[in-house]
Amino acid sequence: MNNIIHKSHVKHYPDPKILAEEIGNLKYDSLANLFQELSNKFLKDAKADSFRGRKKLAKYLDALYSHSQMMKFEAEKLWKICEPYMKENE
Repeated sequence: MNNIIHKSHVKHYPDPKILAEEIGNLKYDSLANLFQELSNKFLKDAKADSFRGRKKLAKYLDALYSHSQMMKFEAEKLWKICEPYMKENE
């Protein structure tokens, strides 16, 4: 059985404000990719918890999956607006 160790912070980013600032400064296509990867992780965890009988936990992880998918779609919309104005090396 593979136990996940949940951490209190991301390595090199003990302050969530700094991490949020770094993420918020990503190009919107990169941000959409990040949200997709988070979505994938939440869905994977939801399925695993459901399999283990943790229905309430799985339900909320599935909700996180749905919300992160919405964030991905919104970031993609932002990218479509901004992409024509991006310079080659940005």
